Amino acid sequence: RGTVLDKPLQVLFVSRAEAQATMSHQRHLIELGDEAQATVLLDFSGDGGERLATHFFDVRLGRNAKLTLYRVQNEAAGGTLVTRIDTRLSRDAKFEAVTIDLGGGFIRHDLDVSLADSGAETTIAGLYAQAKHSHIDNHVRAVHAAPHCTSRMNYRGLVDEKTKAVFNGKVVVCSGAQKTDSEQRIANLLLSRKAEVNAKPDLEIYADDVKCAHGATVGQLDEVALAYLRSRGIDKG
Repeated sequence: RGTVLDKPLQVLFVSRAEAQATMSHQRHLIELGDEAQATVLLDFSGDGGERLATHFFDVRLGRNAKLTLYRVQNEAAGGTLVTRIDTRLSRDAKFEAVTIDLGGGFIRHDLDVSLADSGAETTIAGLYAQAKHSHIDNHVRAVHAAPHCTSRMNYRGLVDEKTKAVFNGKVVVCSGAQKTDSEQRIANLLLSRKAEVNAKPDLEIYADDVKCAHGATVGQLDEVALAYLRSRGIDKG
């Protein structure tokens, strides 16, 4: 309670597989007392052959606590990684999350945020720019269970070669959660004709005094813009 970490806390998760396939399953708890503040970096990487790793994080924030959480994933092509982060915010708590996916074979990430008390705020941002032939799923859910809460989702995707990305962002505004302020923004760029993105923003509203917005785009690089860049000496590759 009341503790403020003066430096970020980095947690390394390194998976290695050699001759035989491996797997590991872990559960973690991150808890901040009232008025506490911390920055935590979750760093996932791996090398070697086939492997499966699952990680579940139970995150609890006390009154007026603040947590900044970074999740960075750079698995090798043989890696299958499943992560889930369940977060519960008390009154006036703040949760900021940044997720970055750069590698892996099959990656699945679920992030659930419960704004359980008045004045809670969450900002969730993400980038997926995965390796060739990978599949990356991001499923993000914010539940407004109390009035006067704020949520923001902002994700960007860069998809190349025969890669596939899925993003599902959902905001639920429960009955009685008046004065909710929520916004989702999802933008994806296809860098090849064989790349694929499925993006779905979703709103489920059971209150009548709210401000909610959402939008998603998927597009390719503009040929005219590319020609302009190449005319200025930027290589096509």
